[in-house]
Amino acid sequence: MRKAVSAQYQIRVKNSGIVPIAEVEVTDTITTGDEQQASGTVTWDEEKTSAKVRWDEEKQVYVLSSLEAGESAEIYYSYTVVNEDAGRTIINTAVAKGSEDTTTTTIGELELEKRLLSQPTHGDMFAAGDRILY
Repeated sequence: MRKAVSAQYQIRVKNSGIVPIAEVEVTDTITTGDEQQASGTVTWDEEKTSAKVRWDEEKQVYVLSSLEAGESAEIYYSYTVVNEDAGRTIINTAVAKGSEDTTTTTIGELELEKRLLSQPTHGDMFAAGDRILY
């Protein structure tokens, strides 16, 4: 049996607009190259994640209560690849959206950034057993 490959991700969501944005939802879909849901497990690192973030089990999204203009929040989690996904491409797509206040025409703008925090241990490619920090 091979050692599991664990990828750790950091997502930063920033309100780059001029008004607050309420109920910001961040979805992070992890699929394989054939557009199937990946079989691995996601573990949310609630301790590192910004205090404003909560997990909505029903919607399967991260929710930020609000972001003031210029404010940002970070979400940290890991994804562990399992044998069922061995040899498949893993695609990780994050999207952030906020609720829109219908009483105003000015809405905030969201920026979403994902970062890789580690380097491959086998040259320029990751291999089974490598730990990936995002």
